[in-house]
Amino acid sequence: MRYAQRMAALTNNLKQALKNEKEQIHSLTIGITHTAESSAIIEALAAYTNNLDRLNLKILTNTTDNLYTMLRTYELDFAFVEGKIADPAFRYLMLDTDCLVLAVPPTHRLAKQSMISIHQLKEEKLILRLPNSNTRNLFTASLETQGLSIDDFNVTMEIDSIASIKDLIRRGFGVSILARSACMDEIKKEKLVALSVENLSMMREINIVYLKDYEHLDFLNGIVKRYNEMQRK
Repeated sequence: MRYAQRMAALTNNLKQALKNEKEQIHSLTIGITHTAESSAIIEALAAYTNNLDRLNLKILTNTTDNLYTMLRTYELDFAFVEGKIADPAFRYLMLDTDCLVLAVPPTHRLAKQSMISIHQLKEEKLILRLPNSNTRNLFTASLETQGLSIDDFNVTMEIDSIASIKDLIRRGFGVSILARSACMDEIKKEKLVALSVENLSMMREINIVYLKDYEHLDFLNGIVKRYNEMQRK
């Protein structure tokens, strides 16, 4: 089944390439995780490609595992993911670093602190990402380094949508562990406050991942350059 999907994707890509050559249109299919979708990455993509002649972008949001599957079958040209996997078929270009934080509303009793303890976190109603998300996996792994598990906390809801989680936080239904990059707009507008959690190291890389036979590395480096320019503003 996997080989049939790969052959079908290759056939479609060949047809699209021939059509693009004839019409002088270039198209790219790009994958992105739910967390990366909520950051400045899509804006950087739009800014970088805005002046490129007749370039069509198709951006698909999915889980990290599904994005890797789509890369293997050539359904994606490249993808934005958190972290790396040990697979020689893939190459990575680091875009940024990120960390997980506790996102709370500005009116929360802990909002004036810069850091909270794990004991304080246990007292909160947590709204978390689903177990198959990289954000959830990193949080779980960080807890395990302290001899803890998710079961030690009051998880009241599990939601796939980051936008829904942020909306529930703003409305006072709980707090959440989220990527700082996914909350930057709300933090700048003072709609959310980001707190560190004591003794939990939750740093990770944001990478562009592509197959080792991908040829347009100049395009990927251009995205990284434009992203960095926007971050410095």
